[in-house]
Amino acid sequence: VSAEAGSKRTPVMIGGHADLDACMTIGHVARLGPTRPEDPKSGFLSVRSGPGGNAYFETDRVHNGDEVIICETSGPWHAIIYPNRGQSFQDCYAQINVTLARRVPYQGSCRSGWVHERYIEITAG
Repeated sequence: VSAEAGSKRTPVMIGGHADLDACMTIGHVARLGPTRPEDPKSGFLSVRSGPGGNAYFETDRVHNGDEVIICETSGPWHAIIYPNRGQSFQDCYAQINVTLARRVPYQGSCRSGWVHERYIEITAG
């Protein structure tokens, strides 16, 4: 992977509906195999800087059971917002529980990025 390809970034966009919340789908990370059988959260899912595997760099990791807010989908990739260390899921949800007629890049205090849909189970929305 070239340095140029590895530096690609596609922001998570929110809004675009004047009468609906900025992001409306809730899910959680699921179906990851643990790397240590005694620790079910030891497996991880790479959060990427854009929708598309190795063309985008890993920005973070999430684990089985971690809750996420899904803001958009591009092919098999979900754009997500999720709590930073020390934040609650409700902190993140409160930031996007607004109506925005125009689509804008997410710039709140929670983490954001792209994950493969295979490992996200939709729970609401």
